[in-house]
Amino acid sequence: MKKPGNLLIELMIYITLGLWVILLSYQACAHYYGQHKQIERHASVSSHFFSTLMLLARDIHTTQSVYHIRPRSILIHNTHGKTVGWIVGEDCLVRMEGDYNVSKMAWTSNTKSLACSNINDFTFKKVKSGILISFTINNTHIEQLISLKLGAV
Repeated sequence: MKKPGNLLIELMIYITLGLWVILLSYQACAHYYGQHKQIERHASVSSHFFSTLMLLARDIHTTQSVYHIRPRSILIHNTHGKTVGWIVGEDCLVRMEGDYNVSKMAWTSNTKSLACSNINDFTFKKVKSGILISFTINNTHIEQLISLKLGAV
């Protein structure tokens, strides 16, 4: 015959073991969910940035002339008769479109839009075959050459 209280002790042991299994399962699910969210966030930032990069490439490919290229900005004249400027801010890339007075070196009217944020070390550099841009995103350094269309200066 069993001693009184053994059933209570066995029940407490089974409940403790069951709680440990539930706790470990919950921690594994929470860890997986956290990793999934981090990957999703990086993918979203990368996707957004590369669509911005495609817009920059389109602006450069449709240019009639390049006014100036500096390490932190580029000013081009596109085929639609407007001037487009790309300026690197603090951890962001801003696209400006409007009318630019070349003799005064100033915008007469423009529209600014935030093209991308969370970028580091973004620079423009003119090379023989086009414009070299370099930047760091998600701790990865990338260099991209965008060629100018034939006849653009």
